[in-house]
Amino acid sequence: MCAFLCSRQAGYLNAQNILLDGGAYPGTF
Repeated sequence: MCAFLCSRQAGYLNAQNILLDGGAYPGTF
């Protein structure tokens, strides 16, 4: 996940709340 966020493909992600808890939270990614 960290490698994706640092990549160029994640350039459109700005001011997002991303939960890195292994998918245990049923919220929005």
